[in-house]
Amino acid sequence: MKPAYCLLLFFYLVLTRVEAQTIPDSLQLHEGTLSYSFYQGPVPVGHNRMKVLMKDCPLALQRYEDGKKTESFGMLLAAIGIVTSAATLGNYHFNKGSEFPTGYLAAGVVCLGVGIPIYFSGSRKAKSSVLLFNQKCVPPN
Repeated sequence: MKPAYCLLLFFYLVLTRVEAQTIPDSLQLHEGTLSYSFYQGPVPVGHNRMKVLMKDCPLALQRYEDGKKTESFGMLLAAIGIVTSAATLGNYHFNKGSEFPTGYLAAGVVCLGVGIPIYFSGSRKAKSSVLLFNQKCVPPN
């Protein structure tokens, strides 16, 4: 490359204005029918990124982690309830049982009935952590 072109390229790079996209500090909650997700501006925020963003706001981070743990426990209970109920009914139907297994079916229905509200209480807690983070830890613009 000739020195004149290099000099022109250098001046072009120095004199051009470079603008970076800025991402806001606050978080937004986008809710679906049975799901939700967090965004920071246009960028979706996953679980690991959420922990990094909230590391300087221990109250919001603790609420978020507690909510996610509660949500996972509720999902586990509901899944156990579904599997237990389906296995019990399947076993009764396919083996042409003479006595209906009410004990196992009742245990499955109870696990399912307890797991669903626990799941939703955990998701409410995780969602409220974003509001707490935005109120307490995001500097005003």
